[in-house]
Amino acid sequence: MKKRNATVLILMLITISTMYAQTVNYDAAVRNVVMQIIRATNENEIVAIVSFDSTSEQFSSRLINDVTRDLIDNGVQVVERQKLDEVLKEQDFQLSGNVSDESMQSIGRMLGASSIVIGNGENMVEHYSINFRILSVETAQVMRQITQDVKYNASMRRLLAVNKTSDGIGSTKVYIGGILGLGIGMHGINEEFYTALGFESSTPREEAGLGFPLSFYVGYQITDRWAIQSGLNFFLNNKVRSFSNTIEDDGLYEEEVILDYNTLDIPIMTRFTIIFSPVMLNVFGGFHLSFAISKLNIDDHGGSVEAGNNFTSNKSISANNVTGGMNFGANVGFKLGPGNIVGGVMFLFDFMPIRGDFINHKDEKYDDTRINTRRALNIMVGYEFKL
Repeated sequence: MKKRNATVLILMLITISTMYAQTVNYDAAVRNVVMQIIRATNENEIVAIVSFDSTSEQFSSRLINDVTRDLIDNGVQVVERQKLDEVLKEQDFQLSGNVSDESMQSIGRMLGASSIVIGNGENMVEHYSINFRILSVETAQVMRQITQDVKYNASMRRLLAVNKTSDGIGSTKVYIGGILGLGIGMHGINEEFYTALGFESSTPREEAGLGFPLSFYVGYQITDRWAIQSGLNFFLNNKVRSFSNTIEDDGLYEEEVILDYNTLDIPIMTRFTIIFSPVMLNVFGGFHLSFAISKLNIDDHGGSVEAGNNFTSNKSISANNVTGGMNFGANVGFKLGPGNIVGGVMFLFDFMPIRGDFINHKDEKYDDTRINTRRALNIMVGYEFKL
């Protein structure tokens, strides 16, 4: 009895030195778990450490073995792992996170244990959370709950990286993904282009067009929260419709212009990640270079309603410049298969208008004309997984 009390006192002193820290290293976490198990059980009781669920089998096995070893070293009777495996095999029983306390109680009786210990691990981005419950075999009541927040260090990362299907950020550095969706274009046709078109006496009204964004990206996790990400962002059908009604000398004059083109963006963004397993929340932002990968199709038609001198002009011109801009947004990921299905929103805008050499329906030439400044709100869904 004195030996047991002395052991508890020593372990308590070790715990006090780290109890005010938000996270502890792996060895301290094991000591703290062992102390809590000793304090929750009576002397001469038999303890069975039944399971520990985590995304890494290697980590689960290592933790169970270390806790078992330290309990035995401190005089606690622990059911041998071989005996536990034999009972589970005889009963054709599969352990998982969904096993009820009643089933655990039944296992404890078969093992001749007074208390059983079950646990699970969860990635919390900045640390790894270890959670244990101690159940009484006699009453099936929870005698104690134990939580330890373990620091990510080189040793922890190696343990978690053994299983490549691990969802923890600590187990991987590189991720890739693909995403597509619907883009609501909120473009701004430049006044210089309106002048070239002949919109001189009024400000045209613009209507947003619908486009189709498609993105392939790769990211590198710099820290547990921050990553840098790049890729290829295609925006198909950048479209804007503009129309105007004005009073000219020959009566009411109507004109409508539809501008349509495709672009490729190359972004460099930072990503801030918060994980509430199995949900992943990402907030991102950065800059991009944008290239027109198609001709700028310009459908311009109109004329005087009374005079009937209507015209139709369909032109395709090439862009003269590369534009740059900014994009930012957020998405949420849900665990599905080996990766995450993600959905979210992204807003993009260009700092500079796209330019081109333009000849209007009156054969008037405008060189290096500022045509359109792109803006769009994209609603997207896709899939991401870690390498």
